[in-house]
Amino acid sequence: MMEEYRSYHEAHDSRTFGPVTMSDIVGRVIYCLRNAVDHGPVNNSRFSASQDSPVLAMELDVDEMAKNHKE
Repeated sequence: MMEEYRSYHEAHDSRTFGPVTMSDIVGRVIYCLRNAVDHGPVNNSRFSASQDSPVLAMELDVDEMAKNHKE
């Protein structure tokens, strides 16, 4: 895992604490919002896309995400 928008010395990500074990992963990313115009579903695989589409259709509120997003 990598944290964006920070220098290496400020980042609190796997560059600092090392690899993440599989047992510590509890889910997967299904949507990425970088900013108000650069966002969209994450394509993990065809199978996961078919599983994720109904969740995104019901749960995703891009306007709310953008409002709470910190640049």
